[in-house]
Amino acid sequence: MNTRLQVEHPITESVYGVDLVEEQLRVASGLPPTFDPAALAPQGHAIELRINAEDPKRFLPGPGAISTWVEPAGEGIRVDSGYAAGTTVTPNYDSLMAKLIVSGPDRATAIERARAAVAAFQIAGPKQNLPFFAEVDGLQNEAPVPTAAKVDLLDALSGTGVGRIEAVSFVHPKAIPQMADADAVWDSATRVEGVRYSALVPNLRGAQRALDKGFAELEVVVSASDPHNRANLNRSTEESLAEIEALIPLVHAAGATVEVIVATSFGCPYEGDVPPARVAGIAERVLAYGADRLAYGDTTGMATPRRVRELLDAVPRDRPLLLHFHDTRGTGLANILTALDLGVTEFDASVGGLGGCPYAPGATGNVATEEVVHMLHDLGLDTGIDLDRLIAAGELAERIVGRTLPSGVLRAGPRTRTISR
Repeated sequence: MNTRLQVEHPITESVYGVDLVEEQLRVASGLPPTFDPAALAPQGHAIELRINAEDPKRFLPGPGAISTWVEPAGEGIRVDSGYAAGTTVTPNYDSLMAKLIVSGPDRATAIERARAAVAAFQIAGPKQNLPFFAEVDGLQNEAPVPTAAKVDLLDALSGTGVGRIEAVSFVHPKAIPQMADADAVWDSATRVEGVRYSALVPNLRGAQRALDKGFAELEVVVSASDPHNRANLNRSTEESLAEIEALIPLVHAAGATVEVIVATSFGCPYEGDVPPARVAGIAERVLAYGADRLAYGDTTGMATPRRVRELLDAVPRDRPLLLHFHDTRGTGLANILTALDLGVTEFDASVGGLGGCPYAPGATGNVATEEVVHMLHDLGLDTGIDLDRLIAAGELAERIVGRTLPSGVLRAGPRTRTISR
């Protein structure tokens, strides 16, 4: 142990560009430092996260054998550790497993890299505090939005002609603080006749909350990738399937329906491609449990038209299904066009391209609703959606989150828009 260094020395090294340990060794060897202290100036922003073998709920030690150890990598990401898969955290020493250091030219970039790095860091075996860092305010996809602004956006979308809206998510506020006001949002929202409103729920408790609020359509997620399911829901895929098996009868007894979303259906950031046969196997199981319909999520934006065809060839097609695409790699609209040719007529999208996944490093938002509608109208398909009102809702969303959203239709308008000289 080097007692002559602060434990946070990687922060100093990151912002000053100096390897302090190397400089110490040089001085100990009788050599001069390689830098002039008077000429140094800090640049950028750095964050250090200490990954400890401890239960993040009670912060008790969590020693044990490490079966999986996958470190994040990329620009501005550094991991200092001596652990690897096959090693053991003993109860006889410091619980520190690793120091995760992220840096960038500014604080916002450093936070974004920290979010992605925490999501990509995979440790299985001993309990550790990565889930705690994933919940830290500022590492989620959007800053908290006032309840009234959420209601305004929901009401604006209800007036566009969209047939179905995922209105709120009944997750625990510690998991996603931005959803802590789900009850208040739903209580204040204006229900429009002809619009079906659904709620996303993570478990039985969330399902009961949604039913108590009168929702007739519930959505629940399970990942086809076990590492992603553990990162996203803090449980295995099998554990999530067992919860879904218990949840469906509860929902049906209340007269409501259940949509099961199979996340990472087209690929996982931790294990790569996900075999369509595995996705199909999960689909068959939840259909046997009584799921009313299925959605297949391209959580990471890894889908391509070829992979859409392969998945739709593999999964059951005798129940209603929809597809959920992210536009991370620019293939969202092409994927929808391919699915249309194969008979799929319902898709998830988000106004302005909002969204993402804190446990899918680099994933951008869903394909933008106004881009999908713009394309479908140009194909001569009647969606019943007022594109101008939808664009106005997207502009409202931009004002609410305080940044430019990725939708091209928001930036340029519909192709029929002309400008006067």
